[in-house]
Amino acid sequence: EIIPDLAESHIKLSELIMKLIMNGADKSDILFLLGRLRIGDGEIADGFGMAIEVIKNEIYSAIKK
Repeated sequence: EIIPDLAESHIKLSELIMKLIMNGADKSDILFLLGRLRIGDGEIADGFGMAIEVIKNEIYSAIKK
């Protein structure tokens, strides 16, 4: 098994989503890709949620500096 547990898979998915966003991919392209990879809607939603939180925290940290 490549991804041993659900929590770790959400982290890896969120990292992938963040990299795609930071490289200019838009939401529809990301959703299309993840759908083609047969990733479930719930996992996609969790991945986006985690990615958005990390990006938001990074922005707030940069603003505070």
